[in-house]
Amino acid sequence: MPQLTIRLSEGRVKQIRDRVREKRFDSPTALIRYAVEQELSSDEETMEHRIAATLDQIRWDLRSLGKTLNALFAFVDTLAKVVVRSLPDQTTSSARMARERYELFLKQAASAMEDGGPAARSQKAEP
Repeated sequence: MPQLTIRLSEGRVKQIRDRVREKRFDSPTALIRYAVEQELSSDEETMEHRIAATLDQIRWDLRSLGKTLNALFAFVDTLAKVVVRSLPDQTTSSARMARERYELFLKQAASAMEDGGPAARSQKAEP
């Protein structure tokens, strides 16, 4: 088996010796071999676990954001209905105009959501 020599600080050597006693390895060499083996063999597996955990977190965040967005839309929708319907002296024509304004509001809101909202539009306008 080929040999490899490494240089370590006194503090690191002391840490290795302490860990050998703590973990009950046969020798410092056994601990170092174990550490190297763990590092080299678990690289891909560790990366897969990190990616999976990140995707799970993103999925949870998106679900939470979707619920918040639905609640916000329901609030704004109810508020718009109250404002549109609570205008004084509604005649048949004014009620029709109110419904048209409300439908226009919904179309504009949907359009803003598709475009990414005002922040996204301002970023597109910047060179």
